[in-house]
Amino acid sequence: MQALKFGFGQSVLRREDDPLLRGVGRYIGDVAPRETLHAVVLRSPHAHARFHLDVTQARAMPGVHVVLTRAETDDLGLLPCTVELPNTVLDVPPYAILTRNEVRHVGDAIAFVVADTLEQAKDATETILVTWEELPHVIGATEAVLPGWVYAKSPKGFRYVTPNPSSRALNSSLGLPSTVKRVRSTISENRLAKFFSNCRKCASAVAESAYRS
Repeated sequence: MQALKFGFGQSVLRREDDPLLRGVGRYIGDVAPRETLHAVVLRSPHAHARFHLDVTQARAMPGVHVVLTRAETDDLGLLPCTVELPNTVLDVPPYAILTRNEVRHVGDAIAFVVADTLEQAKDATETILVTWEELPHVIGATEAVLPGWVYAKSPKGFRYVTPNPSSRALNSSLGLPSTVKRVRSTISENRLAKFFSNCRKCASAVAESAYRS
């Protein structure tokens, strides 16, 4: 049997190794100006918990320019969902830039620290006092749609529902008798989304004229 050209298990030609092995790879630290500021995001280690933040000490740390919490980012709005599906209305719960009072997944962002150096930003982040109250949580989509685990804006527990044909047409396509009205099944599928293992970055600057009236 001939192997698929783009099938699973095929070797992939690595194009990035040559410059890295010769020491001529370029990183964001190589192109960023010296005055570039660095940021660290403080994230939740819990799947579901209430919390209280005290950032007083972090804001007084050397080199720190700003420590942001939900209170300082509320006016920026919510993170948008840019995914579009044909003939489908997405039902997406509100997702804030920084969450307040309660986290709903591991990695939920709760604070944002900006400092002169990455080390200073990390040191300041470690001084943020967080009081956690762990709450019950679930793992898996089946449990997540049970009563009590659904976001208020998603009463059905689903992000979207795809249009389905009539029962007669569906039964015909599956070779089922017309008396069968519903087929219930649980399908396990790997998430086949492609992402780069090394994050792409960029260096940017805001022109002084942007602040002039």
